[in-house]
Amino acid sequence: MKRIFFVCILFSLFFSGQLSALVLVPGSPIDPATTLPVAINFFPVINDLADGVFISARATGAQEYAVAGYQRSSQKFVPYAEQSVLLNGETVTNPLYNAEVDLVAFATNQPSAFFAVPNKNSPILYYRSGFGALSNAPNITDANGNPASSVAAMVGTSGGVYMAVTPQGSTNFGDPGSGIILVATISNALQMLSTISLNASNIAFTLNTNPVTMMNGVSLAWSIPLNLVYCAGAHITSGAVPTDRVSLVARGFSTSITPILYPTFDVSSLVTGTNYGILATGASVTGAIAFEQLLETSTRQVLLVTCGRILNGGEMPIDVQNQVYAFPLNRETDPASGLVVSNTSGFLAKKGSNDAALTASDLYTITDAPVQVGQGPLPTNAILNQLLVNGDCVYAIVNAVFPGVYMSRALFDTNGFVIGWTSWARIINTPNPVLAAALNTITGTWFMLTTTGGVANTIMRTVWQAGDALTGVANSLIRLTGPAPQSITALNGYDYRTPGLGDISLLVCVERNQVILAQTGFTIPGTPPFYEQLPDFAYGTPIVATNTVLSTPVGSNPLVQITGGIFDDMEPLTTATIAHSDTIAESWLVVGGEYGAAIWAMQNGDGWGNAFGDNLSALPEGLVMQSLGNYTDVRTVYADAPYLYIATSSQVDRIDLTNGIANAPVVTIAKTGGNLGTANNVITDILFCKELGLISTTVGLYRIASGSSARAADPLWVFQKLPESEFPIKTITGYGLNGIANSLDQGGDCWILSGTARNNRSIINRLAISPFAGTIADNTVTPFACDSFVNQKPSFFLDFGIYQDSVVSDGAQYFFARSVESLIPTMIRTPNIRNPLAQPRSTNRFVGVQSLPMQPLLPLDSPSDINALLQEPATGAWYIATSTGLIVQG
Repeated sequence: MKRIFFVCILFSLFFSGQLSALVLVPGSPIDPATTLPVAINFFPVINDLADGVFISARATGAQEYAVAGYQRSSQKFVPYAEQSVLLNGETVTNPLYNAEVDLVAFATNQPSAFFAVPNKNSPILYYRSGFGALSNAPNITDANGNPASSVAAMVGTSGGVYMAVTPQGSTNFGDPGSGIILVATISNALQMLSTISLNASNIAFTLNTNPVTMMNGVSLAWSIPLNLVYCAGAHITSGAVPTDRVSLVARGFSTSITPILYPTFDVSSLVTGTNYGILATGASVTGAIAFEQLLETSTRQVLLVTCGRILNGGEMPIDVQNQVYAFPLNRETDPASGLVVSNTSGFLAKKGSNDAALTASDLYTITDAPVQVGQGPLPTNAILNQLLVNGDCVYAIVNAVFPGVYMSRALFDTNGFVIGWTSWARIINTPNPVLAAALNTITGTWFMLTTTGGVANTIMRTVWQAGDALTGVANSLIRLTGPAPQSITALNGYDYRTPGLGDISLLVCVERNQVILAQTGFTIPGTPPFYEQLPDFAYGTPIVATNTVLSTPVGSNPLVQITGGIFDDMEPLTTATIAHSDTIAESWLVVGGEYGAAIWAMQNGDGWGNAFGDNLSALPEGLVMQSLGNYTDVRTVYADAPYLYIATSSQVDRIDLTNGIANAPVVTIAKTGGNLGTANNVITDILFCKELGLISTTVGLYRIASGSSARAADPLWVFQKLPESEFPIKTITGYGLNGIANSLDQGGDCWILSGTARNNRSIINRLAISPFAGTIADNTVTPFACDSFVNQKPSFFLDFGIYQDSVVSDGAQYFFARSVESLIPTMIRTPNIRNPLAQPRSTNRFVGVQSLPMQPLLPLDSPSDINALLQEPATGAWYIATSTGLIVQG
């Protein structure tokens, strides 16, 4: 389900109506030929005045909305181009009022302040420090000291704005006289520094060989932690000599621009014909970069993220327009102050280190997993309109082929260095082109620029909804789990990464006495698969498996409701999973509850076969829930094909489904009071991936011992120490290269949430999982080091300072939930990224205390339990299942 609000503006008219956002932008869908699209500029810091979303007009007629910012408090755009301003101390008509505003940049230490160039071909810079206050710098010069011809790009910093300018008489950046200038803000006035020469002959691009050829512009990006600016050429070609070199990116600060290679780097070690991503050696080597961003991960590793790279032989710039890479940069700190030393930081880093690379063997190439964002290209012919970074995630905004927002998440080794990226996932899909987007992590809101009548003048905003406002699959779940209050006890989302799912995505909704299968989408062919969501009208009357018996063909019906029968003896139901056996090509639904476990199978033990097609029609008539063993207090059922694990409060059983469910071997592999601690120890959660096994309990975490395997006849378990952990442990969450735990054998991370309400404390530890096969080694499971750039002992990730029942994150958005207890109400909080104490960074304390309640406040009726938080795989919508209903963002 995807619920999006649209607002269109005709010329300078505006209206509000029953909409949750008021967007005022120029551009007419009636006559698009006479107007230009609207540009949206994004700023990553969310604040009370402007929530990271600004718009500027690319045509006259917008009046005071020529520059505007979205305001969370009023949920609308407010104008920043007032008609009358105080310019350099004199009251005048605002030069931005009703103007075409080509470029906008923002002061990182004052998010409500911005810099604007109304006409980039007549570069006059304006700085708005606050309401009604404007200052300007009318005499921007090129590197020769002459008036600059145009502004090719600009980016805001904490103390001013960097501008890439072209020389007098030319609009091509790279021609002699091109350069970078810093215009600083001092007491709300602008002060220009000298323009630093940066052209096609500069060593930063040539690496001390012949001049390169530059065309089609540049982009600028600012790194807050490094305090450095980066300039990337849109299209650069090396000289004609085989020993010529080319770099696509220059690094610099206010007084100098340098190569991105460390000063003592041995450039002669660069191998001709080897693609190092943003630099190479050879005659007429070409590279193209459409966008660049600087990302600081939660482990504080700094990455230069680019859309595009050096081209291989025979490639054209269009061939890399759907490829994204992340190149690690070095980071040196002063031992006394702990501050970054900019002069010696920000160069390409050595593999798996914060030290600068010194030879070519230190550098990554484009085939190395740590630099391949998304594990490879986006869909063929996809065109990126924008590149965003947030938290540990990279977002690609695509407006063609399969339009939407795509996401890839970084994975780390024990020292906090990126070892790989999850494959691209489309988290927002829409039939309309998405030309730009922004994410507000405080409210969990996406903003998107799209078109009407071919003109980019429509803003879409995702919203949180509940009750009667829900549509599609969410509405069906609420309707089928009534009457109110609903009692959804578990909600899981599955997609192609789950064996047995095949070509669909599916929600499995567990209520106290029933289970609902709800298809949400079907795959679009590709690698990896992406989903088209089912339309709202597809969700009508469900197929009902009365007494858990499926007696009616499912066909294309996306809803199957399983009720009665053995469920009446098992309730309350608490957990469900999908199990699979490749050997016999069968899949099953498994359900657990307070008084038992059951498997949905035919009388002969068959399930629904190897996988689904584009609907649930593979479910055969005759499926019925059948008892599994003799269990009580089932905490979780967990599938790791071909095994099914059933965890109660006191033991974990492993069921081998290789040859089906009939006579399947059952082995107790862990038991409290036996190989898993004392008898009063209580199991709370489990995670398995091939030979790896993790079991969380009320006294700590256990893992498979070195030299043993979770699939052994009698697995050995050892206690896994967690730095500064607070017991009991609540949940284990795994993130492998496919984004979930079933690929952890290839490496990835695990998040361990522990804490007690009595002590009012919760903490997250991260475990790095090294690739493994066969048996577990000493270094397979290791706690994270504190930070990627500090050589310290392992430490925690986040200390919330208050108790949380669950913490869910996609790598950028964080949701901290606590169910009602005593006089403490239900709450869901998100990090207040304006406060350094609340930022998701290694060793941050009091994150929960400093975080903010979800805004706007979610409709949580007290008392309420938060039973599930998940991101639905077909649409990327967030689902929150509570004891009083369902809340959906999308």
